[in-house]
Amino acid sequence: MGDDETLCAACTAQPDRSFPLDGSELPAGLRGGGGSTLLLDPETLTTRPTDVRYRTRNRRSMSGGTIALLVLVLAAVGVLVAMAVRGDGPLASVAVDLGLADPPAVEVPDQWVTLTSTDGKFGVELPVGAEEHETLVDSAAPDLGQLLGFRVELGERGEMLALWTDFGLGADRLRNIDDASFNAVVDEVIVRARLGEETVRRDGIVATGRAVDSVLANGEDSTTRVRFQLVGGRLYLLVTRGAEDGARQLNEAHARLIESFDPSE
Repeated sequence: MGDDETLCAACTAQPDRSFPLDGSELPAGLRGGGGSTLLLDPETLTTRPTDVRYRTRNRRSMSGGTIALLVLVLAAVGVLVAMAVRGDGPLASVAVDLGLADPPAVEVPDQWVTLTSTDGKFGVELPVGAEEHETLVDSAAPDLGQLLGFRVELGERGEMLALWTDFGLGADRLRNIDDASFNAVVDEVIVRARLGEETVRRDGIVATGRAVDSVLANGEDSTTRVRFQLVGGRLYLLVTRGAEDGARQLNEAHARLIESFDPSE
């Protein structure tokens, strides 16, 4: 550009322009009216909703009460699963079927049946599956007679028996023995039949004859409960024994066994 020029050739070639700019030269969204102020087209603005809602504590995605309930449900499920693995609770059978837990050591069926011994002259209730049973009082001394009656298994480590014996003495000799002799006979049966180490003995209250209740330990994890009852020259043994894991079930079953026992002449 020469010293005498006020505009360069490029600027001189541009058409003359003045403000305000003609709206036709602007993008559609920037067109406005006359004057020097550019106005945005109202149609380009975001429409504000007429119904505005704000989140409050009562409108959270998950309320505190729902979370607490969910925690309680999960805790209950955890407890049931833990019980099932130990063989307890309503899910125990499911856990056993799935191989997550071992079968319970003691299992008492819900269904019971009434059995009658003609020779022993007694009736009694036992869990379903009971069978006739007989064994010597002492295998090393056959002259001491037999224990006769019924036996049923209660799982892998439990059983119930309802037995009678005249202890090889005959009914006439046992019929009228005194209390001291009765306890001596009980002592002899415990030793001869290897019932365990006696820890408790107390007199039993019965309508017929005389009775004592005995609790015996079989090692560290098994217990035997026996009612010895002498009626009409026959000594009856009502026996419930098994692992301590099933102590509650065994206690309940033994009480039912005693309650159902009915000796008769």
